[in-house]
Amino acid sequence: MAKFADAKMYGWFFQLAQQYLTVHPIAKITTLEIGFKFHLPGKTQVRKPDLGIVRNDNPIPLHDEDRNYKGKYDMCIEFVSDSRHSEIYRDTKVKFKEFQHIKVDEYFLLSDDRMLISFHRLNKYGMYDEVKPDKHGAIRSEVLPGFQFRVRDLFARPSLIELANDPIYQGFILPEYQESEKRAEREHLAKLVEQQRAEQGWQRAEREWQRAEQEWQRAEREHLAKLVEQQRAEREWQRAERECLAKESERQAKEKAFAKLRAMGINPDDL
Repeated sequence: MAKFADAKMYGWFFQLAQQYLTVHPIAKITTLEIGFKFHLPGKTQVRKPDLGIVRNDNPIPLHDEDRNYKGKYDMCIEFVSDSRHSEIYRDTKVKFKEFQHIKVDEYFLLSDDRMLISFHRLNKYGMYDEVKPDKHGAIRSEVLPGFQFRVRDLFARPSLIELANDPIYQGFILPEYQESEKRAEREHLAKLVEQQRAEQGWQRAEREWQRAEQEWQRAEREHLAKLVEQQRAEREWQRAERECLAKESERQAKEKAFAKLRAMGINPDDL
């Protein structure tokens, strides 16, 4: 019998697969003990994987009214129960050989016991190769292109919001949420740009005002210089006028003196 920890892992993984198939509806997923029948040497076998994947391009489609799938699953996922050794042996050995024989493309074994977790994919020779995590710790499916998950997340079980912000899961988790987050980020960046533009406009206006202020000060200095020059010229003219008046007064005085001398019968030129 499964432990509650296995049930939680099952729920999290099933939610992950549903999110993927909502965004990439390339397959159907089965639960509720929907089994499939296949033939082995000397017998016919029926298996009911905990989760089964039937791609849309599978030659035998899965119909809504099917109680048992008539074809062969493209991918089987089993949650291994460790309550009895016989159950472990059945999932890890017996089913492994059966699914390899009938060419189930991928066979994933999940468990609360890390020692029982393994992932298998058919190679070109029709034998299962074990799929190892990549450098990011992620297992990637080829049956469901783009479907991937970290093994440690099977135990941590991050929320959908956390997954939507994780690059490993962003290809299929909550795309509407991701778009709203991107839109909010774009709007925030637009506001920052607008604020910077306004700030730059204010700085430009301030520079223009400073330039105008400097121009006004320069014009005022030039105007004051002209006034000083005009005052200097005015003083020069007044000085020249005074000198001219003085010379005229001196000439008139001489003329009067000469006139008196002539009246006295004295020729000024003889003096």
